[in-house]
Amino acid sequence: FAMPCFSLANARIVESKLKVLLGEAQVLADTFGAEIHDGLPLKKLLSALRQLRSEKRTYDFIGESVTEPLGVAGSLLSWRNSHDSLALVVDIGAGTSDFSLYRLHVTEDEDGSFRSVAGEVDGTARGITEAGNHLDKILMAFILSKSDVDSTHPKYINITHALERDIRQHKEALFNSGSAYVVLYTNDVVEISLEDFVRLDAVLAFEEQLRTTLVKIMED
Repeated sequence: FAMPCFSLANARIVESKLKVLLGEAQVLADTFGAEIHDGLPLKKLLSALRQLRSEKRTYDFIGESVTEPLGVAGSLLSWRNSHDSLALVVDIGAGTSDFSLYRLHVTEDEDGSFRSVAGEVDGTARGITEAGNHLDKILMAFILSKSDVDSTHPKYINITHALERDIRQHKEALFNSGSAYVVLYTNDVVEISLEDFVRLDAVLAFEEQLRTTLVKIMED
């Protein structure tokens, strides 16, 4: 399973927790089977989870973790011919942006089979907490500012909750089309442009943080 690039101490804590959560998720999935897809009452799920957690369990079927950039690096390898290169992977996810440099090496053995290695260059794994979620929050604030909606608006909670639910779709439309029309909870329409969004100080600061982290890795 993949996990962000935390410091060693934090990585051990997160890895241990994720193993348990993944193990519990698999047991619950096997227990309920197709019922999950048909709609599972929350009360029934929580009851099963309480039973599962009623005693300490280990989940030996959960394997070792890999960093999220390594998962990407492995997909870059060709399994049908020899390969030797360096790849810097920048994985901008939902909650973290992870960086790492890899030596990707594929060699052909005498029997015609291929042996692959994706080795992380020591000291190059870095992670920052600003990522997709960070951009979502900036975009929400941008939309609200364009609509003149603030905390004094009588429907402020409804508007912000609806925006938060659909912000990923608005972001995708904005980056794919260069502009987006956002229909608020009040049915008011806000037009936003990608050109204006990427000029925001908060977006420029996020861009600079990505660039600074990348350059620091290369220099180290």
